[in-house]
Amino acid sequence: MVWVGVLRVFLVWAVPVLLLLAIRSETGQHRAAKEAGDGKVVFELDQRTYWAWLALFVYLLYAIVIQFGGGPFRGRSLVVAFVLAVLAVGLMAPFPETITSGPDGLMQEVRFFLKKKRIAWDDVREVRPAKKNKLLIVTGADGTRVIHTRQLPDRDRLLEELCKRCGDKIPKELRPVTVVVADMAGSAAVDADPAADA
Repeated sequence: MVWVGVLRVFLVWAVPVLLLLAIRSETGQHRAAKEAGDGKVVFELDQRTYWAWLALFVYLLYAIVIQFGGGPFRGRSLVVAFVLAVLAVGLMAPFPETITSGPDGLMQEVRFFLKKKRIAWDDVREVRPAKKNKLLIVTGADGTRVIHTRQLPDRDRLLEELCKRCGDKIPKELRPVTVVVADMAGSAAVDADPAADA
């Protein structure tokens, strides 16, 4: 049947495209970070994006495996498998992991490599955006980078935490409105305080 073949080709391309669209959507935009107690704030990936990311990775691995099954080995299969492997590795590299802001600094879990990246507040050297893909990159003294992606929630709250802990290292254009208003209110109070003039 021709329609079965057409449906199969459609699904082969539709599944990864739909999963990519789910991953690329700005799912963190309207979610708030979670208070975890002890002064900790958690910026966690939503479940939809997590499972879409994992499903696409598994799909690519499956596509690599079927390149070598059922038939004589062909050079084209090796090329396709290599391209799919590069895509799978590239997909895992920028996986947006949970960021925790605590009294001691920032920590980001790197689940697939079973490690945690930490930057103490005193060691923060630079906070900068990457406008192309809407990242917020916090760099430590030893080169460690904690990266907030658009799939993680509440970028403004993370910027508030950074301003509170190491405000002089945050560029003015990155400061959230709440911090700017608080700074303006504080300086207005100092200007209006007659004891400050004495």
